[in-house]
Amino acid sequence: MATSRPRWRLPMGSKRTLAVAIALLTLLAWRNRFIQDDAFISFRYAANLAGGHGLTWNPGERVEGYTNFLWTLMMAVPERFGRDPVSFSYAVGLALFAATLYFAWKLACLVLGSPAAGLMTVLLLGTNYTFSAYATGGLETQLQACLFTASVYRVLCIVQAGDGRLRALTVLGLLCAAALLTRLDSGLCVGVVGVVLLGHLLRRQATWRRRVAGAAAFGVPVVLIVGGWLGWKLHYYGGILPNTYYTKGPGAAAWPQGLFYCFTFLRGYWLLPLPLLIPLTCGRLPKTAAPGVRMAVALLLIWWAYVASVGGDFMEFRFLVPGLPFLFLLVGWWLHAFPPRFVPVPNLLRAVLAAVLIGGSVRHAVTFKGAPAIESIGRLQGHITNRDENWAGVGRALGRLFPPESGVRMAVSPAGAIPYYSRLPAVDMLGQNDTWIARHGHLMPHKPPGHQRRATFDYLLSRRVHLVIGHPQVGPRRPAGETDVSLVELECFDIVGLRLGALPRGARIVAVPLDAEFVVYVLYLNPHAAVEDAIRRKQLQTYEIRERAALSARQSGGL
Repeated sequence: MATSRPRWRLPMGSKRTLAVAIALLTLLAWRNRFIQDDAFISFRYAANLAGGHGLTWNPGERVEGYTNFLWTLMMAVPERFGRDPVSFSYAVGLALFAATLYFAWKLACLVLGSPAAGLMTVLLLGTNYTFSAYATGGLETQLQACLFTASVYRVLCIVQAGDGRLRALTVLGLLCAAALLTRLDSGLCVGVVGVVLLGHLLRRQATWRRRVAGAAAFGVPVVLIVGGWLGWKLHYYGGILPNTYYTKGPGAAAWPQGLFYCFTFLRGYWLLPLPLLIPLTCGRLPKTAAPGVRMAVALLLIWWAYVASVGGDFMEFRFLVPGLPFLFLLVGWWLHAFPPRFVPVPNLLRAVLAAVLIGGSVRHAVTFKGAPAIESIGRLQGHITNRDENWAGVGRALGRLFPPESGVRMAVSPAGAIPYYSRLPAVDMLGQNDTWIARHGHLMPHKPPGHQRRATFDYLLSRRVHLVIGHPQVGPRRPAGETDVSLVELECFDIVGLRLGALPRGARIVAVPLDAEFVVYVLYLNPHAAVEDAIRRKQLQTYEIRERAALSARQSGGL
């Protein structure tokens, strides 16, 4: 039975208001822009692809250390034309941010039946600091959020507004395929969309022929595109799951941190009462809103359970971003339904409550400096640009000293900006871009998700690593009279199973200058002619490694 299409369209004047609101929120997102180290992992794969080396971490070494295939392909565009991928990622991310807000408005208008409630939803979503900041960041976060929102809107158009054209079903299938290419965990959203669509086809289509045609219009693009990609992965990398899957510890240990991650978000944004308040207003919306609200609740429960099960993320609430349009759809629903009939000025009350939520976002942006195992957005940015860390500067300094063809191989824990800017062959000491470490590296379950595997000393020796950076030791130059390093300083390189007695002959610490004042201290492990030449030509300060007896007495399998 055909259903009438809800009249959610806004008059032209209101559309101008929406356009102005989205433009202002996009400017706010630009003001909140940042870049994080993990983005440079995708940039490095993209650079190798653009340079003719395939989607590889090191040319000739096939390992899938990225989890965002479609985004990585997009980042190959600036690399192919010699442009800055950071600026390109900003531009694409901000465009996707604006598109997500537009689809969130469409979705809210369709579900709530109120242009004012739709606009309120967009304002609350766009002013949320986490959602606004992750318009940039250099990763696929906003692309996944946009595809989630567009997919849910399209399926509700089919289910709720009666748009059963085969073309609409094919568009929905393409959106879902793109979401899966962006991240495999998008399968959770795609699964919900598929179940809702299948139920609709079984209920509303009168004949099996029409049901099969509708299912095929949706399913064939998904199967062909995603199936072809998975087949290519199996051939190219030897597996379907990304290498990063194996870097995480036992799943049960992740739940406490994951629940803390979700709780910290709700508490920081003054949203803790929301899970209790929404059920109290269930009877205040028309029946036309029920399918959309139920779907939003289902998606949020499934997505947040998934995020909790993997331990959240060490980046400030990044994993929650794709679900935020549905969270704020429910917030908009609650604001729309909350004021009882006897309240004399319900719109004023709604505006006050919305202002309180926006105030919570402002407070969070100003005061949040991180939490256990969660780094704030400011901290993530600081790794790249702060003078006393300057990971981008470390990569550039190494790239100036050693061209990629020199054969110098390094090992580094934050495997983003440093490998990207240096262009040197690199061992990822956390295993995300190293097959052996991801599966056999030393397991440290108490570390944040994705940081639970560590390279061992013996493995670095077997890979003939020349320079070990570990977690970068950046600091002022030492006085000229110092000639050796202490045991404690050597331990800062975070090498599991380090044995001074097993160090190759001539191993020492080298100070690589970043500017007139700051240097990065590097463990020169295995001898290499290019390193020796750089030490001689640039007159780099070196430090002998002492205290062999002290370390041999403390050997315990890890430092």
